[in-house]
Amino acid sequence: MKKSKLLTLLVLVLAVCTVVGMMAFSASAAEDHPHTADTNHCACGGFGAVEGSGHTECAEETWTAWTNGMTSPTEGNYYLAEDVTITTAITLSGDFKLCLNGYTLTCNGSRLFTHVVNGYRALDICDCSQGKTGKITSNYVANQGGILYFGRGRINMFSGTLEQTAASSTVNGGVIRMGYGSDKNNMQGAFWMYGGKITGGVGTNGGNIYAGNSSESTINLLGGTVTEGSAKLGGNIYITNGTLN
Repeated sequence: MKKSKLLTLLVLVLAVCTVVGMMAFSASAAEDHPHTADTNHCACGGFGAVEGSGHTECAEETWTAWTNGMTSPTEGNYYLAEDVTITTAITLSGDFKLCLNGYTLTCNGSRLFTHVVNGYRALDICDCSQGKTGKITSNYVANQGGILYFGRGRINMFSGTLEQTAASSTVNGGVIRMGYGSDKNNMQGAFWMYGGKITGGVGTNGGNIYAGNSSESTINLLGGTVTEGSAKLGGNIYITNGTLN
């Protein structure tokens, strides 16, 4: 009788441990990828508005899922619902907000967004996962800007990681290229970094970030890290005819 009771108790203990373990795993998964179609949040992720910056007011945004294999969106608010790979650069048709949601967006043989010269575009990048493990990677080495090429517009980076994974490159701006051409009035770009990480960029000028030509673009570093870049000039940042704050 005693053995039977002990066996029953042991089974109950194992069952409870299994349920608790499953609940812990479920909670962990939710923290790693918390975004759903019902999740509304400002792209800044609680950073808050900064007067005079590229983010002057907070607003609860609604978001749409971006899944692997779907037609790449060109404007709107999107969150990664899984790891996504693209092979063709996206030309934005309007403003774009991207929440990485703890997943990885891989650019295979292309940058993520190609240069915008015919209209002003605003891009916000964030990651609402607890561990801020979301990232964008690229092995693109063919031309300017390994991940982002903004001839005209504004980029706000709040969290997440931008990483160039190529071993070598001749691009200007292994991760980000701001500015285009000599039209100072129409080709100004502004990059605001509030948090996150930019890393691994390789290139000729500006391993991680390049702002050049006569476009008078600005780079504003309020937080985050820009690290482990490599280039002939400006291992991490190269800027000419522009402003670094």
